Amino acid sequence: MKSQDIVILLKLVSLNGVDKVGMDHGPPKEPSMHSAYSVRSLSSSLKISKTEVASSLNRSIESGLAFRKNNNCLIVPNKRDLLNFLVYGIKFVFPAK
Repeated sequence: MKSQDIVILLKLVSLNGVDKVGMDHGPPKEPSMHSAYSVRSLSSSLKISKTEVASSLNRSIESGLAFRKNNNCLIVPNKRDLLNFLVYGIKFVFPAK
């Protein structure tokens, strides 16, 4: 796991759009090749190469912090596990020096 994996997962969480009541509107129903969830779009918005974004998403899926949805077209962060990782685990993976 790399630190950019967390940044990419948090970007995906921010794209889900939670309103003031806390209702999750979820990702778009049919993602297009140019949607905000595409590797190309994530790459340009975060200024990280497409290869690194794709590798990061694969690492996140392998670790269980994300999963594939809609016939493997869309990668969605596992919000509950991501929150637990941020609260309890990140200090052990990326210790302050």
